[in-house]
Amino acid sequence: MAGSSFNPELAAGHRDRLRQKYRKAGHDGMLDYEKLELLLTYAIARRDVKPIAKELLKKFGSITAIMNAPEKRLTEVPGVGENVALLIQLMKGLCSDCLYEQIKGREVLSSTEEVIRYARMKLSGLENEVFMVIYLNTQNEIIGDEIMVEGTIDQLYIHPRQLLTRALDMSARGIILLHNHPSGSPVPSPADIQLTRAIKIAASAVRLDVVDHIIIARNACFSITANELIPLDRPFAQSPKKAEKPKEMTPEEKRAAAFSELAKLSAIHDLKDCGEMTRDSDFQIDDRVDSYLKASDRKKKKGRGA
Repeated sequence: MAGSSFNPELAAGHRDRLRQKYRKAGHDGMLDYEKLELLLTYAIARRDVKPIAKELLKKFGSITAIMNAPEKRLTEVPGVGENVALLIQLMKGLCSDCLYEQIKGREVLSSTEEVIRYARMKLSGLENEVFMVIYLNTQNEIIGDEIMVEGTIDQLYIHPRQLLTRALDMSARGIILLHNHPSGSPVPSPADIQLTRAIKIAASAVRLDVVDHIIIARNACFSITANELIPLDRPFAQSPKKAEKPKEMTPEEKRAAAFSELAKLSAIHDLKDCGEMTRDSDFQIDDRVDSYLKASDRKKKKGRGA
C-alpha cells in the first residue's frame, strides 16, 4: 500500500526473533508487552503489532485486566478488531479450563488456592454480578460448577429453591457459593449475609452442606462463613467437629430451635413444588446497604409509601 512504512521482510524477521526469544528465555523471560506482541502476531498480519500491544497495556494497566476486558472495550484500542478480541477471550477461556482441570476431583480442603484462582479467573473481570456454585461429593471432591444467575452491576436475584434443586440433580453432598463484586470491594452486604443464612437453613433440610460463601473482588476474596478475608493458603471452613454433649436449652433457645425446624419444613415443602420462578420469590443481592428486601416485600413497602 502506497505510503505505508510496513516492510514484510523486516516484519517477518522481527516476528521470528520474537518467537525464538520466547523459546529460549521462556514465558518469564519476556516483558509483558512482548508477550502480548507475540500473541497478536497470530491474529494480525502485515502490520507492526508492538504499538498495539503497548497501547493495550497503557489502556488496561495489566495483562489480567486485558484478559478480563469485554470485547467492546478491547476493540476501542486502535488496531484491535473482533479477531483479536476473540483470541484474547479464547486465551482466558483456556486458562479457566486449565485451572478447572486442576481442581476437578480434588478435595477442596487441600486445594483452596487452586479453587480461589479458578473462581477469580472466572468472575473477577465481569462487569455484572454473577452467582456461581461449585458442587462437591461426599468426599468434598469437586464434581462440577456453573454460573447460575447473572444480574446487574450491583445486584442479582437468586432463589434458594433454584440452587438446591440443581444441587440435588447433581447428586451433590456439599456446595461452595461464590459471587463477584464488580465494585471492587469484597465486603459482604447485609443482603449477602441474609441470603447465605437462608440457603444454609434450606440446605440443612435436605442434608446439603454449605461449605462457604465467597465474595470475589478484583484484588481480594472474602469468606462469609469465616467472616474474614481469605489468604490463598488458608483452607476452607473445616468440617464440623465431633458433636459434644448438648447443653440444656433455655426457653428462648427452644423457641428459636422450633422456628428453625419450621423453616426447614417450609424449605422441604418449597422444593417439592419447583414451578416457574418469578422475582416475587427471589432474594436480591445488592451492594447497597439499605436496599435488601424480598421483591414482594419491596412492592408492599412502595405501596405503603404511596
